[in-house]
Formats: sequence, C-alpha cells, structure tokens
Amino acid sequence: MGELIDIRTLFVNSSFISLLFALGLLLFARYHPSFKGINLIGVALLINFFSLMFSGAQQIFPDAITIVLANSTIYLSFYLILLGFSRFLSVPLKAANWLSICVFFIMLVLILHFTYKQYNVNARIIIVSCTGIMQLILISTVLLKGNERFGSSCSKVLSGICILAATYFAFRLLVVSQSDSLDFFMNAGLVHSLVLMVYQVLVVSFSFSIVWMTTTYLELNLRLQASLDPLTQVYNRRALDEIVADNDVSSKLNQMPLSAIMLDIDYFKKLNDGHGHKAGDTVLQKLAAILTKNIREHDSVARYGGEEFIILLPNTNREQARNIAENLRIQLFDEHFSLDNGSDESLHISASFGVATREHEGENWENVFKRVDVALYKAKRTGRNRVESA
Repeated sequence: MGELIDIRTLFVNSSFISLLFALGLLLFARYHPSFKGINLIGVALLINFFSLMFSGAQQIFPDAITIVLANSTIYLSFYLILLGFSRFLSVPLKAANWLSICVFFIMLVLILHFTYKQYNVNARIIIVSCTGIMQLILISTVLLKGNERFGSSCSKVLSGICILAATYFAFRLLVVSQSDSLDFFMNAGLVHSLVLMVYQVLVVSFSFSIVWMTTTYLELNLRLQASLDPLTQVYNRRALDEIVADNDVSSKLNQMPLSAIMLDIDYFKKLNDGHGHKAGDTVLQKLAAILTKNIREHDSVARYGGEEFIILLPNTNREQARNIAENLRIQLFDEHFSLDNGSDESLHISASFGVATREHEGENWENVFKRVDVALYKAKRTGRNRVESA
C-alpha cells in the first residue's frame, strides 16, 4: 500500500504548497504591518519549502544537506511559527523559548550521531517525531492563550488541528519503535509518507487561520469604533441604546434594580469661551477617563451629548446609585485638569448629577431617562456641583 504514495513526489508537492502560502503570508504582512508575527510565519513556511526540497533529495545530495540541514531547518521553521503566533497573539513565550532552543541543540547532536557515527533511520524518525510533538503542543498552548481580539473560535480550531497532528506523530513514533530497522527513509512506507500530508494540512491551516483571525480582529475593531465616541473613547448613544436593551432584559429576568446617573459639567460654555475648544476637549477626555476608572466593572459610561454623560448601573438601587454619584462628584471636584497647552495652568471643574432608578418592571427606559434628566436640572437650579435623585 505504501508504494501507492511516492514519497519524493509528496516532498515536492508539500514543498511547493509551503512556498505558495509563504509568499501569500509575506505579501499579507507587507501590506498589513500593524499585525506582528505574520512575517515570521511566512519566513517559516519559506524555510519549510527548502527543508522539504532538501529532504526529498536524499541519495542525490550529501547527508549533510538532505538529513542534517533538512531536519534542522524543519525544526527552525516550526520554531519561527511558534514565535510568529506568540507575537501575533501577544503571548509571551518565557520558558518555552529557552526550551525550544535547548531541544534544538540536543536534536542536532543526536541527528549528527545517528547519521555519521551510528547510521539509524528509525532513531532519527523517533527524534524528529518527539521534537514535532513538543513544538505542536507549544504552538497549541500559545493559541489557547491568545488575545481575545482575534476571536477564540479560530484559535481553538487551529489548536485542535495541532493536537491531532501531534497525536499522529505520537502514533508514528510508536509504530517505528516496534518496526524493523529501516535502511533508507524513502522506503519507509505509508505511515511515514502520510506525515508529509500532515505537514500540508498544517501549512494550509496556519495560513487560513491567519486570515481568519485578522478578519475577526478587523471586524471586532470596526464594531468597537462604531460604538465609541471618537473624542472621549467611551460609548456613544447608539451603543448606549444597545447596552440599555441588554441590561433591561437581564434586570427583568433576574428581578434586579437598574439605575442611571446623568451628569453635566458646570459652566462648560464659559470654559470653552475662556480657554478655547481645545481646552474643552481636553477636559471632556480627562473627565471620561476619570469616570471609566472610578466605576465598577459591570457599569457602563456613555457620552450622551455635548458635556453630558450617562452611567448605567445594573443591579443597583437608588441609594447605591446616589452614593456612587456622590463619590464621582467629589472625585471630579478634587481633580486638577491641566489644559495641555504648554502652560502650567490647570482648572478645577465641577459637575451636577441626576440619579434615577426604574420604579417597577413596567416602566420603560424613556421615562427613566426623562426622570434622570429632571433630577440633573434640579441639581443645576439648586446650586450645581451636587447630586439630586428623581
């Protein structure tokens, strides 16, 4: 059955598949330089092209090229793939990096030994299989620790493919350990021929996954940008509507209170007129940063318009919401707002706060926002820099 698959032909096919996807990834990396690590994976596949070509030329070129150099560069290509995904997904390698380097030198010594001192094809297959298993497990681990901005589905799929490939290498190792000694790798049989098809699957999977993950990242990034206010980088009104709808359903299902805080910077027009719109923008940006830093993890901040902001507070009753608003009021009033205009000038600002809680499950959120707006303007009319409840 092994004779149905010509190993030299598989080496040539596998090498050109690597070359094709290497060129594609290198071009992709050139036109998308913001994605780190793709160029390393492209270089890895390019090296893999030469490695497989060298391996397929056994008994045509010296063993130093077709065995020692070929196996060393195959290992190097997988190491670069590991580094590439590490940079691409922002996952530090730490100990895995040193482990890979140490294993490379051990492998090189053993390959030299079983090529020149004690010629043994079976031993070399076992060595390459063991290092392949290690590298695929390391790549799989990096993928599972990957950045969520690239999506988890693709990482899990590719990690699963790596584990399946490692399982096949383990099966190959088991087979060769129980087989008679081979005199020439090109006559090794079906199990060892299929390993080249596994390489092809890995090359295609790595390349396809890069496209999948970058597409996911760009899509998520576009969604995020569409939901953020460009100046303050908090949610905009469109995103607020979606967040309110989600929290409204959850609040009703779990019978939990839901509150909102609306705040407005006091005398903001005077600030703009006296210091310029750039200073006003700086104050808005720093105010948004203070709000984001001082709310709870499950709360949401949105710019409602101009100098007005809304904070949505899930599972929060009126008294708790009022306390949160009071803490924010004090935090803002105690803050020094530098104007970033080259001078040492700084401002104290204050804000007025309105607080409202949904009175009952039947109340819609339009009415809640009307009440929180009324509470805010009550705070404005009664002296500013204060908190009022609806």
